[in-house]
Amino acid sequence: MSAAYPEGGGPIGLADQFVDPALGFATGWNAWYHWSITIPAQIAAATALVNYWNPPAKLAGFWPTLFLIFVIGINLGGAKRYGEIEFVFSLIKIMTVIALVILGIAINMGAGDGGFIGFKYWVNPGPFSHYMNIKGAAGQFLGFWAVFMQAAFAYFGCEITGIVASEVKNAHWAVPRASKNTVVRLTVLYLSAMFVAGILIPYNCGIILDGKCTDPAKGDDAPWRGSPFLVALEMAGAKFTWVRHFFVGCFVLSAASAASAETFISSRYLYYMARSGHAPRFFGSVYRLGRKDRNNQRANIPWVGLAFTVLFASLSYMSIRPGTNKALRPELAFDWIASMTTAASLQSWIGMLFTYVRFYHGTQHPRNRLTYRRQVEHIEKNRNKYQPWLAYYALFFCSSILLFHGWSLFRQPALDNKKWVVYEKPGEDVFPRKQVAVFVTTYLPMPVFLLLVFGYKLINQSRMVSTHEMRFDLGCGLDSARDPPNDPTGVEARPETRWGRIWWFLVA
Repeated sequence: MSAAYPEGGGPIGLADQFVDPALGFATGWNAWYHWSITIPAQIAAATALVNYWNPPAKLAGFWPTLFLIFVIGINLGGAKRYGEIEFVFSLIKIMTVIALVILGIAINMGAGDGGFIGFKYWVNPGPFSHYMNIKGAAGQFLGFWAVFMQAAFAYFGCEITGIVASEVKNAHWAVPRASKNTVVRLTVLYLSAMFVAGILIPYNCGIILDGKCTDPAKGDDAPWRGSPFLVALEMAGAKFTWVRHFFVGCFVLSAASAASAETFISSRYLYYMARSGHAPRFFGSVYRLGRKDRNNQRANIPWVGLAFTVLFASLSYMSIRPGTNKALRPELAFDWIASMTTAASLQSWIGMLFTYVRFYHGTQHPRNRLTYRRQVEHIEKNRNKYQPWLAYYALFFCSSILLFHGWSLFRQPALDNKKWVVYEKPGEDVFPRKQVAVFVTTYLPMPVFLLLVFGYKLINQSRMVSTHEMRFDLGCGLDSARDPPNDPTGVEARPETRWGRIWWFLVA
């Protein structure tokens, strides 16, 4: 959709045009909330990782400030400069994952002090844990289902290629290509890394003593304790100490780079919402940076949206841990805020998928195929042959994960005969406060999303656009400037050598 309508206002404008402005309003604010709150979460993660080197406690406030300056500096250069810098960081992250996979295989084969590992951890304690101490097949299934939310979180950001379509040259050609390549690369890298991580350490590993895992309850909540690769390197022995330090540095850089990307996306969401009338108009203000390029264009920076987003990034100061690896009260409060971002982003994905389904059926309507024949043909050039079934598949699973990823809260045997309360009386046997907080942060975004949709409809009296009423000529990139370039210099040639094709797959 973004390839066909690069100037359509991103996911927000497309929802306005093909579904209902109420959906564009709710989707936009859900997506912005996710990205704006994830920024301080990434900065907090980078700051916490710095504690691996035990810096002086008096510098605790210096590290988030440094990362904030880093994020702002990258985003002040416009989309082109951001893309060039992020390309370098992405290449470093890809090489880091590849190096971790190769190193993990070497440790598994016996390069560490523990000798050959193989698949012994898949035998004892086994490949599946009992989620939240729920025994039997139910607990194992819940553990399997719980990782779907983490997997979804890992893929958030794939839509960035569609969000920046208006700032991309030849978007109709570049956006579909970049989107497909991004998903394929992420899938290959994620599956490889998760497989290796799964055979390196047992799922019940806590802290490391004499190269062996101990009771998880004895460990602290330092972020590196949650990295299976760093835990495996610690179990591998002292000869891998410098390797651990190197990869911690890579993880710090990765978190800072992710914060930069999320700042970029968040500021664009505010810009699109302002253009669509879903946010105050001043959020659409842009600053035109530098000289015009050979296409007579300048870099546009939505500086008001960027400044407003950076204000939320300052929440990272709540996660400062001066001289300790234990989370303090402000960090716990921030974690509750941040834990709602995954559900919010899933809801924005559901809004985008529903928009696409409506868009697809609009292009199949006989009246539209006759009235907008050229536009529909242009749209179908980049359409996957398995649509709309892929969209239905994604819509079903996103909705299922959103609805059921917190259902383990109701299946814990240890909580039998306890009740939910709003106010806790002294000595009353109640549902634990922590679980109440988890329930609220898990399911609160859903009624908020519905409130945004129906509240907008009530106030603005908007209605859903019927398929026969859809306009496919508004903003469609059907012109000579946006046709697939016939000039061979306009399309990067695919390498013919074996190593050239590998490099193409990694970075092209």
